[in-house]
Amino acid sequence: MPLSNYYDSNIRQEERVTASFYIDPIFEMSFFLHILTNETHHVYNKTLFNRMREKITPEFLEEVLALDKVTWSWTFPPEMMHYLTIDEENEPFEVMIEKMDQLSDASYCAVAFPYNKVSRSTLHKWMKEPELILEVEDSYLPEYVDKQTSYDFLGHIASYRKRISGVLRELWENVFKEEWPGISALLAEELSQKKALFEKTDLSTFISGIHPCISFQNRKYIYSDKNEKYPGYNHIFEDFFINIKVYASLFCAPHYFFTNDRINLVLCSNIILENEELDKIVKELVPYFKAFADETRLKIICMIAEKPMTTKMLSDELMVSPGAVSRHLKQLTALSMTDVHKVRQEAFYSISKKKLDDILNQITLGIK
Repeated sequence: MPLSNYYDSNIRQEERVTASFYIDPIFEMSFFLHILTNETHHVYNKTLFNRMREKITPEFLEEVLALDKVTWSWTFPPEMMHYLTIDEENEPFEVMIEKMDQLSDASYCAVAFPYNKVSRSTLHKWMKEPELILEVEDSYLPEYVDKQTSYDFLGHIASYRKRISGVLRELWENVFKEEWPGISALLAEELSQKKALFEKTDLSTFISGIHPCISFQNRKYIYSDKNEKYPGYNHIFEDFFINIKVYASLFCAPHYFFTNDRINLVLCSNIILENEELDKIVKELVPYFKAFADETRLKIICMIAEKPMTTKMLSDELMVSPGAVSRHLKQLTALSMTDVHKVRQEAFYSISKKKLDDILNQITLGIK
C-alpha cells in the first residue's frame, strides 16, 4: 500500500502532508490488554472481546494487571509501535516483536517519556541514577504514571522489557494468532475506506472523520473536547505535522487514541462491529413475535393466560372452527408457549408463564 499524498490550497507546497496506513498486531493486542485491565475502558465489540477473553488464564491476567502501571494500562506498546513502523508493509507479529526486543534500553525508555520535555542527556542521567526521577515535576512523567513507578521502571528496565514481551508473545500464541486473519481483514477494509477518504476530501474532513475531537484549521491542528476529566487535552498542537499515521482497531478505547511526535500525528480509526449478541437475541425472539402478530392467535394467548381452556371452549368463545383453533394451538405448543394437562379425555391449554418470562428476559437482555 503506497503512501498517499494530499495537497490543499490552505497548505504551502513545502508543507505537503502525507498519510500512511498501518495494520499492526501489537498495536491491536495492546488495546485488547488495555480493556483487560479495566473493561469499562471499552463499550464496543463486546462479543468478540468476551470470546477471546475466555482463553485468558488467571495467571496470565495476574501478570497483565501487575504490569498495568508501568505500561500505562498497556498503551505504552502502541506508542512504541508507531516509532518502529517505518513503512506500510504491515509486518507480521514475529517481525514487530523482534524489532521491539532489539531496541536499545535508551531508545526503549525514550518512548516512555515526553520527547518535548525530556532530553536524551537527561534520560541517560535518569537511567544511570533512577533516584533522580523522584525529584522531578510530575509533568515530566508519562500520563497516569507516578514517580515511584517511573523510578522502578528505570531501575529494572531489563526485567520489565522481558515481562512485557513475554505477555505479548503469550497473548499472540494463545489468543490472537488464531483470530488474526479475520481481524486483519476487517482492519484492512477499514483502512481502505480511510485511504479513499484521504484522497478525495480536504484535510480537516479527513482528520475529523477519524478523530472527532481533532481538526485542521488555519494551518493548525486543534484538539477540542468538552471532557472535563481531561481538560489539558484542549489545545493547539505546537508542531506542524508532515505525516498522518493511521491505524485501525477493533479494541481501541472509545475515548479515541492519538499521539504525536515532531513530524507525525498518529490516529486510530475505531471499527464498531454489529452487535452479534443483540442479533442472536433478535433472531430467537422473531418466531414469538410472529405468533403475537396474528389476531386470533393473540386472543388465544390472552384467553389461556387467564384460565385453562379446551379447543372446544376456545372455538365457541371465538366463533371460529375447532380445526383453526387446533392449528393455532399447535404453533404455540411448538414454541413451548403452552402447558397442557388432561382431565379425562379433554386437553386443557394454559399459557406457559415460564416461557413468557424467558421472552421478557431476552428482551431486557437485548436492551441492556
